[in-house]
Amino acid sequence: MKTKLIIALLLLTLLPVGLAIGFGQNWLTSSQSNYQNQFKQLVSDKLINHETTLQQVFENYREQLLADTEELRAQAASSPRETVAEARKLSRLHPLLRQVAWLDKEGELFFPNQRLDLSAGESAFLERSNHLWQSGEFFQSLKSLANDDTSLLPSPTPSTRVLYQAQRKPHAEMAAEASYAPSADTSTTNDLNPPKTGWYSYYAGSTLRHIFYIHSPQNTFALELNSARLKAALIATLPSSAGIEALAKNSSNANFRIQLLDSQNRVIYQWGNFVIDNGSPLLNYSLAAPLGSWKMVYYGEGTQSVSKTQTTFLWSFTALLFNILAGLSWYLYREHQRELRLSEQRVSFVNQISHELKTPLTNVRMYAELAQQDLAESGDTEQATSLGYLKIITEESERLSRLINNVLSFSRQQKQSNTLYPTEQQPDSIIQSVLETFRPSLASKNVICETNLQASSPLFIDSDTLEQVLINLISNVEKYAAYGGKLEVNSLISDNTLELRVRDYGDGIAKDQQSKIFEAFYRSSNKLTEGVSGSGIGLNLARSLCRQHGGDLYYQGAKPGAEFIASFRSQEIIS
Repeated sequence: MKTKLIIALLLLTLLPVGLAIGFGQNWLTSSQSNYQNQFKQLVSDKLINHETTLQQVFENYREQLLADTEELRAQAASSPRETVAEARKLSRLHPLLRQVAWLDKEGELFFPNQRLDLSAGESAFLERSNHLWQSGEFFQSLKSLANDDTSLLPSPTPSTRVLYQAQRKPHAEMAAEASYAPSADTSTTNDLNPPKTGWYSYYAGSTLRHIFYIHSPQNTFALELNSARLKAALIATLPSSAGIEALAKNSSNANFRIQLLDSQNRVIYQWGNFVIDNGSPLLNYSLAAPLGSWKMVYYGEGTQSVSKTQTTFLWSFTALLFNILAGLSWYLYREHQRELRLSEQRVSFVNQISHELKTPLTNVRMYAELAQQDLAESGDTEQATSLGYLKIITEESERLSRLINNVLSFSRQQKQSNTLYPTEQQPDSIIQSVLETFRPSLASKNVICETNLQASSPLFIDSDTLEQVLINLISNVEKYAAYGGKLEVNSLISDNTLELRVRDYGDGIAKDQQSKIFEAFYRSSNKLTEGVSGSGIGLNLARSLCRQHGGDLYYQGAKPGAEFIASFRSQEIIS
């Protein structure tokens, strides 16, 4: 019983704690996932803001180049020679440009070309960009973009950039990578057909080159930017490391590093104070055209600090829950042990009292029988009343003696200290002796006792156990089924086992109560038990004694009445 209680209390403590840990881990995982997604979205928005500043550089270049080439474009149709001279001057003197190219309406390169006397810079330009003009790739791309306004890329916003990231294909080979960012422009408000402007990117070796084009039906100007000047202008728009370090001193969330990488993953610029220890970035962010082959990567602590906080909260809650449940279990265990000790003290008290009552009760019974015998031998008819009194005293003493024996046997049974003392006995002689004891009380209640005893062969049994089981069964008939008017007691020996059957002719036991009658202290609640005293331990004790003797006791319904079948195994065979 103690082991079962400890196991139950352990389950009461550990099972809720285990469930709390399981649910807590699921909550922690879900919370971390949600926070990670929110954190990445915040980082993505930050990178979008940085990209917007980069795109603004190209927008500023576009406005400045449109203004600076207005005169060049105006004289292109009427004065080609002056246009070439102006283009060379613009290429040489303009701080943003490396080379100016001029294409006719068919896409042929009018300037610079091999028919002219070229400078070193013009020859180098032709060498690195010749594949664009020879294949017609550049001009065909412009024509396609000019006829397709839906290809215009919107300015970077969180929603459009998420769409761009989802649709963007992996980086192509460097030699074949090109990106387009066309945009409509009305630089000359009086023109009926304003030119199309935009950006064209191509690779010359390992260097990404950018061309700003101004395309009209008559001609096209391609302005190649100064890559070094462009890179410096882009970097100038990004935060400085000094500013980030100052921010880190005043904020616990400034421990990050952002890198701007080219198509070969070379670091162009970086800022932030996070130390990169060969770890993977939390976010890779590809830029839109005209920097389509570049990307920004974000390194940082991510959700580590939040994870520690949530984990600490989870384990603190679990520890608190465990302490509460452990304290409750310990309290229940102590209360149970206290009640158990009190129960043992009560049983011990009843046992001692029963022992104390047994000696004077035996003396009362003995002297009552002697007085009854003396009066009977005197032949004095006037003493008949006294004989009746003595008979009642004797019968009640016997009944009280049986009750005390039940209490003592039940107490020993609970302590598992009941010991059998088998001897070679004739079971029928013991059964007849018990029946003789009950015969006067049964006769007074008009109960006829019929027997069929076939257990005269000797068996090694405990006579006290057999007597007590039979006394309990007959006592129940006397108390609850005497109105049936008949009692049957049968015995036989089979396979070294005594089988004893006791049947009455009362109303029997209801089906819903048949499984409970062998429980200690249980008494069925019906008209049979009303007004009849009883302890509720008789059948429980009788079954325990039968099982201790290697047999069993069970109920079997009869029509009419009830029948109990008790068996006792010969202890010589068992030993």
